[in-house]
Amino acid sequence: MPGLPLELAALFPVVAAAFAVEAALGFGGTVITVAVGSLWLPIPAVLPVLVPLGTALSAVLVARNVAHVAWRPLALRVLPWVAAGVPVGLYALTRVDAGWLKRGFGVFVLGLALTELRRAHSGAAAPLGGPARATLLALGGVVHGAFSTGGPMLVYVLGRELPDKARLRASLSVLWLPLNAALLVTYATQGRFTATTGVASAALVPAWAIGLVAGEWAHRRVSRERFAFAVLVVLAAVGAIVAARG
Repeated sequence: MPGLPLELAALFPVVAAAFAVEAALGFGGTVITVAVGSLWLPIPAVLPVLVPLGTALSAVLVARNVAHVAWRPLALRVLPWVAAGVPVGLYALTRVDAGWLKRGFGVFVLGLALTELRRAHSGAAAPLGGPARATLLALGGVVHGAFSTGGPMLVYVLGRELPDKARLRASLSVLWLPLNAALLVTYATQGRFTATTGVASAALVPAWAIGLVAGEWAHRRVSRERFAFAVLVVLAAVGAIVAARG
């Protein structure tokens, strides 16, 4: 990626792999890229580069899979709770010390990955009760506002209610669109989109395309359970590293 700092150029293979995961499962692109990228870049510097790419990927997945979207549950039971948490996360991103923010993100990723691995091992996937469900959805909104990646927490809830992998992927992709639109507007008003972030996003488009093609292939040919298990193991390891290094 000529003209880009080496630190941003190093995101190319990470983005390709991470967006392959998102194209296959409907989540994971940003959380993986931010978790790995935060090992050498500040989280606030990574997000303006990634959010436009993540939004574009969600739009493509929705356009290709709109028939699978669970519109009514998303509109009535999911989006209001998630949307309520986003402003809190956006506020935290600009007010919390960067070191603590990174450490907290690492703990979050590690905790959710271990929780999902434990659930996958036990086979317990019953829907959550009302208060627990609402709390987790709101916390997912907080995390999405702070890191543009409330995916693990939201998947933790929706995965119990939408067991079909095509329906879950399409529904998650729809959910990301308004949430990411809010982030894009916020970043623009804060002046966080610059020439450097624009060049970086454009330079990562080939990695984005590779991820989309690879993820679509994996979605058709690999079981969601096996693929998700491998992703969770990677997330747990990365989360532990980020939490330890802070």
